[in-house]
Amino acid sequence: MINIDVLVIGGGMAGSAAAKAARDYGVSVALADPGDLGGT
Repeated sequence: MINIDVLVIGGGMAGSAAAKAARDYGVSVALADPGDLGGT
């Protein structure tokens, strides 16, 4: 079983920023997106 503190759904600009911010706090983060990462 994988231990994840934060799961971010969506890899757009907001999702990527949320994942990075959570990681900066030292928690383990997973980001789920079916497409390419990044926004428009």
